[in-house]
Amino acid sequence: DDGALIAQGAGGLPVFVGTMQYSTAELIRLIGEGRAMAPEPGDIYIVNDPYLGGTHLMDVR
Repeated sequence: DDGALIAQGAGGLPVFVGTMQYSTAELIRLIGEGRAMAPEPGDIYIVNDPYLGGTHLMDVR
């Protein structure tokens, strides 16, 4: 419930997966403030904000 990293796959590059826990914590904060929608079963979040941990900004347009 605080975005702390529980597990991560071995196949990712540290520069990409290393920011995941910070992006997740920020998303949880935004949901709590009502600035992002709470997830429904099957939902995913795509984060492309450089200040929230996005590392390949042009991959999501």
